[in-house]
Amino acid sequence: MKQKNFLDPTNTSLVAKVGSYLDDLRPFHGERIADVEEAVADMLMLDASEADRRLRTDLLRTFAGSRAVELPPELDPESLRVALFSEVWDKGLSTGLPEDDLFAALPEDIIGLVAQRFGITVSLFKRTMFADTPSERELVIPDGSGADVAKKAIICLNVERLRRSLRRAVRVSLQVPSKTSGDLSYVELLWGAKRLGLMYELHASANTLVMDVSGPYALFERSTMYGNRLFEFVSLVLQYGGRQWSIDAELLEGGGKSAEALRTEYLDSSLSHFFRGENDRQRPAMRSGDEEAFERYFTRLGGTWQLVYEGALIPLGDGPRRALMVPDFIARSPSSPVEVLIEIVGFWKREYLQKKIEKVRLLGNKHMMLIVNARLAAAREEIDVPRTDLIKVFFYSRREELKSVADKVVAELQGMASV
Repeated sequence: MKQKNFLDPTNTSLVAKVGSYLDDLRPFHGERIADVEEAVADMLMLDASEADRRLRTDLLRTFAGSRAVELPPELDPESLRVALFSEVWDKGLSTGLPEDDLFAALPEDIIGLVAQRFGITVSLFKRTMFADTPSERELVIPDGSGADVAKKAIICLNVERLRRSLRRAVRVSLQVPSKTSGDLSYVELLWGAKRLGLMYELHASANTLVMDVSGPYALFERSTMYGNRLFEFVSLVLQYGGRQWSIDAELLEGGGKSAEALRTEYLDSSLSHFFRGENDRQRPAMRSGDEEAFERYFTRLGGTWQLVYEGALIPLGDGPRRALMVPDFIARSPSSPVEVLIEIVGFWKREYLQKKIEKVRLLGNKHMMLIVNARLAAAREEIDVPRTDLIKVFFYSRREELKSVADKVVAELQGMASV
């Protein structure tokens, strides 16, 4: 993510321009986006450069759709559409309808009949039927004026540009110092990646920790879900208080008639103020719902065994690049010298589980318990987990079943302590 793609909120001339553009949009506050777009098109004709036109368009896009049209709670736009289109089909009027003005082409009595079924007026039916679509959402301009509001608008615009870029990301590589101090520990970022269910590899050198976050299969299926999670992770990094981090991201561009190609972009800690205010700091959620449930059940049953959630870095195998693993939990007991790593793999793709298994194979002589969601996109017999005296595998399908899993895990641990 090169700096040229983002705007500097400390640039005074840019702040003044954005403030002026916000003033141009302010009279349309609360109006439908579809009604505002024509006015913005007229404004674009007066802008001298492509950069200015993009800026004005991006401001509209950033603040458009931030609030949906308020509807009575009993009205669901999708249900209204289904009812109207079913009536149109039954009456044989489904062919030749114009795309730009559906209501103008339909007899008023058809619309009135469907509206009557829902107990609303024809005018309310027309206002409500497409109220959940982007063009029907309302434009919301931040309150106030002046430099402070313009700076916040620039930050919001940068975040939106970042979100659109990362939706098609193939890989994100984060580098942070291997040793930090105070509350700036990189462990928070590791917890954040785990909480989001990201696939990643950790490597460490003498001074640097490298986290390679990948998920190309999501792109091959033309899904942006994983890219959205990458955006959430990068957002955590941007809120991170450290001063020595950097990110390389590989993004897919093109498509359609043009060939897709990879583009590498770059971010580092010097650009943090492009994406957050001075006092903004977000701490990642530490546990997933399944992890919280398992810990709750375990605490009731564990006896002398305790679960520790400390973000410990466990070395994997040997080699010039020291690979690392961060288990969900470490189980310890004062009555046993053995430490047991516990990893929970929730509902996700088979590829994600295989990444976990590859790490398990490198654990060496460490004890490991792998708790796998049986609803993964793979049959149990397809899951090639090495089952040894050191590695135990448990399956669950629903969160409530983690109670019986916790019971089995505790029994295994107590058996270790008695040996």
